[in-house]
Amino acid sequence: HDPYSQDIAVRLRPPAWAPAGSADHLLGTDHVGRDYLSRIVYGARISLAVGVLAVACSGLLGVVIGLLSGYYGGVVDRALTFLTNLTLTLPFMLLAIAMIALMGSG
Repeated sequence: HDPYSQDIAVRLRPPAWAPAGSADHLLGTDHVGRDYLSRIVYGARISLAVGVLAVACSGLLGVVIGLLSGYYGGVVDRALTFLTNLTLTLPFMLLAIAMIALMGSG
């Protein structure tokens, strides 16, 4: 279903598991007949793309750091381990609040 198409004939349909629901609109429809599931999937595209991109970037960065640390060893290994442990000791939420306080909320 198109997330923007309106069909008054199917407005306020309940979800498929409800007694009057149908499999045509699994999560039901809103007050102008738009399909809820289509709208959720359409709205989640950007959020899912950002999440997948963040996981891919952090995974790639972790693999590169691990490869460098394992290949060179010695001082490089100790330095990268120290930097990794240093970043893990900072609570993320506290760091986020400090950044907002420094930069301002606007």
